[in-house]
Amino acid sequence: MLTIYFDKQSKTPMYDQLYSYIKTLILNDELIANTKMPSKRKLSGHLKISVQTVETAYSQLVAEGYLYSVPKSGYFVEKIVKLNLSKPITVKDTSFSMQDEKSFKYDFQTNVVDQKNFPYLTWSKIEKMATEEDIKGSLNKVDLMGYYPLRKEISAYLYQYRGMTSNPENILIGSGTDYFIMIIALLVKANSQVGLEDPGYPKLEKLYKAYKVKTIPVLLDKSGFDIQNIFKEPVDIVHVTPSHQFPSGKVMPVARRMELLEWANKKASRFIVEDDYDSEFRFLGNPIPAVKSMDYSGKVIYMNSFTKSIAPSLRISFMVLPDALLENLKTNYGFLTCPVSLFNQASLQRFMNSGLFERHLNRMKNIYKAKRDVLIGLIKNSKIGDYFQIIGSEAGLHFLLEANNNISENELVLLAKKNGVRVRGLEEYYLSPVTGAKATIVLGYSSISTDAMAEAIKRLEKAWDIYLH
Repeated sequence: MLTIYFDKQSKTPMYDQLYSYIKTLILNDELIANTKMPSKRKLSGHLKISVQTVETAYSQLVAEGYLYSVPKSGYFVEKIVKLNLSKPITVKDTSFSMQDEKSFKYDFQTNVVDQKNFPYLTWSKIEKMATEEDIKGSLNKVDLMGYYPLRKEISAYLYQYRGMTSNPENILIGSGTDYFIMIIALLVKANSQVGLEDPGYPKLEKLYKAYKVKTIPVLLDKSGFDIQNIFKEPVDIVHVTPSHQFPSGKVMPVARRMELLEWANKKASRFIVEDDYDSEFRFLGNPIPAVKSMDYSGKVIYMNSFTKSIAPSLRISFMVLPDALLENLKTNYGFLTCPVSLFNQASLQRFMNSGLFERHLNRMKNIYKAKRDVLIGLIKNSKIGDYFQIIGSEAGLHFLLEANNNISENELVLLAKKNGVRVRGLEEYYLSPVTGAKATIVLGYSSISTDAMAEAIKRLEKAWDIYLH
């Protein structure tokens, strides 16, 4: 007969203690397969506990597959298949690479926001109000396109800030570039080829290839994406960042935008993916209209997100689809669902509708402009300013430092690293091999404080001293 000494002082119920005791005996082969267990009544009498306690323990063991029951016969030990692992399972150790990224006291990153100036208290209140007041009765609703009130707010926002007329019905809410590239790959014709800016955002190439879309690197000229290069290849789609090309910082002029639209209009299968990733932040002159605002033929797939304007971790992006692609999506892929939480969507809708988003955007624009001005001033007043040219500082949250003399870009990055400063070379963003280009450093300034900037520039001046003569 099974004998267990219950710990009556423990907060663990007796049925749970009995369950764990029997489970351990089975796993240790002290109770072998098909052994008949004591009846509930006999075991309860032996252990001086209730029949209900034994029944609860036995029921849990049956549910988990340690016992099985036979009507009118009782409970028996189930046969347990043991895993025979010749080698212990190990997870690849990524601590070095993670530590390498985090070990920099000063990091000029490009994909982050200023965390200190996020409206934490306001957002917390907005989330509470959205949950209590906005989504009651909607918890069971899952819409392919996303929360309709949010799509209406985005439509109004695009009209006000980007001069774009868009129907909320055409706006698709998603969780980022990853999701939207999947959608684009589903909607375009089979065997399509996409022209990508070179240099550009390296992840795009990986995403398109992951969805079996062939990519072709297209070099830039002074106006950005060089359209002449796509006539040499059978390109169906071009993916561009015209408002502030990443990472070169070039702003595509209106004439080039019109050329792209003319190219797209010549074939039904051609589309332009306009990635407007940080168009909110322009510090000189008026914003240039989005390519989508000039599109009267349904050739532009417009993408944007709240990554730079609010935070990357919000994971809310949006895409404006032309009518033909929207119909394709709803007809053939209506089984898909929006990957963004309704709670987050409702919170963002309230944040926008209340005017708080506009206020936050204007505030952050002033903060980022001040940071940019401080960083440019620090560079110009250092030795670095005599040997490097600042490029692309009129818009966005990063700019370039282009060397005036024959310097190794890789050497600049390594020397900075040795002095505790993380910078990135432009070569990191090329899709195809590049030769003969001037050494160029990409400096993001959104998350670094002005005090840290001052120390970082001093360290770069020291690190690059050998070249600053």
